[in-house]
Amino acid sequence: MAQRRRPHLLYYSCEQIPRKQAPQASLPLNLYLSCESSAAGLPNLPYSCETKLTTPYLRPVLTFFRSTQAYAGLPFLLYALALQLPVFFGGAAVPTEATTGHGIFGNYLSNYAVAHPWQAVALPVVLMGILALQASVLSNRHNLTRSATQLAALGVLLAWGLTPGFRILHPAMLANIFLLFALLSVGKVYKNQYPQIALFNAGAWLALASILAPGYLLFFLPLYIAGGVLGRTGLAELLRLLTGVFVLYFLVGTFAYFYGFLPEFLAAQTPLFSYDLIPAAPLPLAFAGVLAVLALLLITQLNNIVRVINIEGNKGVTILFWVLLFTPLVILFGGGISITSTATLIVPVGILLGLALHNLPERAAELAHLLLAVGALLVAALGFLQ
Repeated sequence: MAQRRRPHLLYYSCEQIPRKQAPQASLPLNLYLSCESSAAGLPNLPYSCETKLTTPYLRPVLTFFRSTQAYAGLPFLLYALALQLPVFFGGAAVPTEATTGHGIFGNYLSNYAVAHPWQAVALPVVLMGILALQASVLSNRHNLTRSATQLAALGVLLAWGLTPGFRILHPAMLANIFLLFALLSVGKVYKNQYPQIALFNAGAWLALASILAPGYLLFFLPLYIAGGVLGRTGLAELLRLLTGVFVLYFLVGTFAYFYGFLPEFLAAQTPLFSYDLIPAAPLPLAFAGVLAVLALLLITQLNNIVRVINIEGNKGVTILFWVLLFTPLVILFGGGISITSTATLIVPVGILLGLALHNLPERAAELAHLLLAVGALLVAALGFLQ
């Protein structure tokens, strides 16, 4: 018997379905049920009075990021561009002078942002697209979720969007990329008989991050703890991480010596402890508080995130929580606490946010994504709201 074709309807009600078309089998996965009472007059209907049928052409954004398309890097860029659009129309002010408290390369990048306003607005889209792609690789390579998704990347983009004062080119953007490279390197230690290169690379990537933002050097401690979580702890592992850091600093210091700015290099690379609060307008301060509260809520969700994943994923999530726990210390060694200091939270909070969205019921996750995306757009438009 020829198989009956499914009607191309986006919405059914019981009165509109002829009896001969009433399905007898269980519902397909893309049907969503509503109504509590069963349909009168159609006793064989396995669903209640009203049923919605979704098609691949009307899938919500979150459903798209639950998939694992090979071209997923392009949607990350498009999503970052959508969050950045209000800035292109004047939603954020390009700095007129370079900020201080950065590493030697961070100061150069800050000066570049002042001298090139359009690049300072456009480059964050590319950098955040790269960061999102890294987060997706980390999540899927180390099984941080029970199935492969791109939600870790989406969480990173939302965390970036919720960070006030962070829509213009900033040294912490590149520092976060190097920090994720360090986490990807240390993840290769797991069940690896020869972890020497992975540990050296992790230290080298972290050194590059600290040359942009000196406070990031304190993430050395959670990296060493990560080695212990993955079964590689001891004096040898500590020395390999330190070697990676020292080799990078030696190379950059040698470069600075031959080009005559070694004193500036040494001064810039010294982390400055400060708990001074840099004043900010009420609205940006409120959104910075939202991101901080979100970080606290994610800390309470550790058990819910790890209870449905395997051992490797459990270890990976534990490492992210260690990184999150060390972020306040990194912020205190950033030369002063400002609203942009919350940029340090983007990597751990963003990835954990994506994992939390993956574990939520679909409709609850869609609502949470909608609220966070609206908040990110409001942050980008603060220049219009103030």
